[in-house]
Amino acid sequence: MPTLTEVQKAYLAGYLDADGYVGMVFLKSKAHFGEIRIEINIASTCKKTIEEIRDIVGYGVIDEKRSKSLRKPCYVWRINSQKEILDFLINILPYSRTKRRQLELLKEYIESRRSRSRVIQEIWKNGRLYRIPHKPPYTEREKEIVLEVQKLNRGGG
Repeated sequence: MPTLTEVQKAYLAGYLDADGYVGMVFLKSKAHFGEIRIEINIASTCKKTIEEIRDIVGYGVIDEKRSKSLRKPCYVWRINSQKEILDFLINILPYSRTKRRQLELLKEYIESRRSRSRVIQEIWKNGRLYRIPHKPPYTEREKEIVLEVQKLNRGGG
């Protein structure tokens, strides 16, 4: 992320508080069952505003969402890599008000995941040893964080 001014940090935090989403979910698809997905996004019907946010931050993707209930398309700026989210959090956390707790929990989760190294699984196949790195298993605290963020997003806290 480029160096942001204090005004830009406050602007991004305010926009996230108003029209953003801080999410953590347990995936249910067959291929990724039980994995945790994290995401921050900001939505608007004004494409120029969303492009400006992406340009200020320097990363993220913009998706266009259309629905029959909306007359105009909705544009969503999204980040879901731990590195980008952590970088974004460090910059805007001091300015966030309504989503501060979700952001603090997300930061705790990412720091917990990054503090533990990958687990190496060794497999012998056709007389060769293969070492396959795997993400470390989730701790109980990491699972609790997901549930707490989900509860906060439902208005339970």
